[in-house]
Amino acid sequence: MGKDVEPMKGKVWRMGANEATIFETDKDVTIEGKVLPAGKYSLFGLLGDDGYTLIFNKAYDIWGTTYEQNKEKDALRVKVIPSTNKTSVERLTYFIDPSGEASMSWGNLVINFFVK
Repeated sequence: MGKDVEPMKGKVWRMGANEATIFETDKDVTIEGKVLPAGKYSLFGLLGDDGYTLIFNKAYDIWGTTYEQNKEKDALRVKVIPSTNKTSVERLTYFIDPSGEASMSWGNLVINFFVK
């Protein structure tokens, strides 16, 4: 991805377009081994030098670019190591496998995380 294409290193990304991307569960789950209580959350990401941080925020009914106004409502932050596809994905795509593996693909970026 280019430096002017989301996600940009060091800048929180809404992991979608327009309204915040929503992650909802009807029971407590673990994301990469950390507990996330049942509920509805907005999903943001932060690309850094040492990985990618998934951010689950309690403010979910918001416009996707308003993270800064709601950052004190973070419920969980989980760091994962991103990977890359050899071919570029033009449309932001989420996959959720029955095993609990979830992934997001955008351009050449792939973010995998496990939900149990």
